[in-house]
Amino acid sequence: CDDILRQQPTLVTQGIFRIKPRLSSESFDVQCIFENNTGWTVIQQRINGTIDFYRGWDDYKNGFGDLRSEFWLGNEKIHQLTNQGQYLLHIDLKPWDGSLRT
Repeated sequence: CDDILRQQPTLVTQGIFRIKPRLSSESFDVQCIFENNTGWTVIQQRINGTIDFYRGWDDYKNGFGDLRSEFWLGNEKIHQLTNQGQYLLHIDLKPWDGSLRT
């Protein structure tokens, strides 16, 4: 997502984008958030509990859910994104009351 922001610096909102990591043979969709001149790739999003996250290894390996709502991106895709160098991990935790903890 940070590469997308560098190529399109006027992007100011989040969205779903198709990416192809440098060392990956396949492209896939990710949710990107752009804030403070940085592009972040969302690897998990929980909103209201509509998706059951109590799952087996295959689901966590391959990913599940819907990028527009609740999802886990997938361990394989996360590996493809992070095996190319050093990256920053930013975690936002929002409890059900809506407050933000970073």
